[in-house]
Amino acid sequence: MRKNENQFEEEALKKANKRVNKSKRPTNSIEGKTGEPSQPNIEQCRQAAVLVMYGAQQLFVASQLDPRLRDCMVRAVSILQEGIRSLAMIDSQQKIDSKGMTISGFTEIIKEIIMSLTGDREKDSKYLMEQIEKYRHHEYGVEILKAIRRIVYGFLPEEYKNELSNILERDNLHIQVILGEAKSKLAEHNLEEAEKLIMEILPREELFHSDEFSEYYDFRNSLEWAYFMTKNRPCKQIIPFPISYNDVLMTYAYVLVEKEDYDNAIKIIDTGLKRNPLHIDLMFEKASIYRIQKRYDESFQISCDCADIAYRRVHIARCYRDFGYYFIENKNWDAAICCHLLSKHWFQTEMAKSELYFISQHTRKVIDEEYYAGNLDRILQENGVPLEPNHLWIEIASYLGETVVSKNNIEDAKFCYNVAYELTGNDSYHEQIHELNKKLQ
Repeated sequence: MRKNENQFEEEALKKANKRVNKSKRPTNSIEGKTGEPSQPNIEQCRQAAVLVMYGAQQLFVASQLDPRLRDCMVRAVSILQEGIRSLAMIDSQQKIDSKGMTISGFTEIIKEIIMSLTGDREKDSKYLMEQIEKYRHHEYGVEILKAIRRIVYGFLPEEYKNELSNILERDNLHIQVILGEAKSKLAEHNLEEAEKLIMEILPREELFHSDEFSEYYDFRNSLEWAYFMTKNRPCKQIIPFPISYNDVLMTYAYVLVEKEDYDNAIKIIDTGLKRNPLHIDLMFEKASIYRIQKRYDESFQISCDCADIAYRRVHIARCYRDFGYYFIENKNWDAAICCHLLSKHWFQTEMAKSELYFISQHTRKVIDEEYYAGNLDRILQENGVPLEPNHLWIEIASYLGETVVSKNNIEDAKFCYNVAYELTGNDSYHEQIHELNKKLQ
């Protein structure tokens, strides 16, 4: 779970103190030959700006708790801004970074945004959305949008965060229209046009880089979110992408694979996995590329990782087919047969049947399914293949289902119970789904 605000502030202050102490040197060592003090580099200025921005946000939160603190906040922000301004000045000129952005210019914009907040949640929500639109294509856009999002998630209640998502739906609809066109071009094998369309909606990679306080993720549903939080217990604030790009990146990876541009396809897949490490379709595609490149051991490792994060029957079946492909390449026929039989158990597909037929023809033997059923556990254990799905998914799906039912979120609850039912076959989950369907009638 995320650390509380006091712990967070203490860590920020400790980091700030470390930086200050680290930069302290004897007077004669920080002065140049002319006797003038040396100037901070751009990274020091950027770090100081981040701390100022975070401090201003916390002051704003405090002012919401007690209106009497607002005047104090105004003065404190002014002091903080003056401090960062002095860091940003070099020989009476602002130091410019590689993007042409002045640190003091950036902090002035953030200061103006913060100082314009009124404390009225409805007005402030509308105002912040206007600022997002205003600075969307600004030269400082990446940093400003990240700062605004941090402010938003620092004080807006859930209903206003939902409102923010609804406003951004306009952009999402645009993305879906372009993506649909790109998929059509891909289906026609018009790869150049498909890639051109994808490039129109591909997100700017640097916009969602993690920083000292926040990490950005693009999970597909609440179950993936809960699993990630439970498994990793992150210390930073976890912020969801305002618009999901999972499908965009997946489609772009398909285009690049069709073009046989495997190296760039893997780069796109890795970008997607940074944003959603539980995106199993991206993982499957990466394993497929490795098989094409005959990097079989690496594909096997990805299959193991997939087995750990698979929570739907169709995905579990795909995991065992991928294991089966690996063992066919290594002519380990017993392990390959077990994997494809287990794949059929989880989800019936013609692909598993086809592979079993191939093995039978290649070995010129009839597959004795009864024999392999009795020896399946032993054979798979000997070859390092997991025998069943990760049980943590079952625990989280069950718990989350109960939690969202209490909040009357019926559709989310049905999804969680359906996952638990798929993984266990326990009729109690099916009964709960049936009861929830009654509530929707």
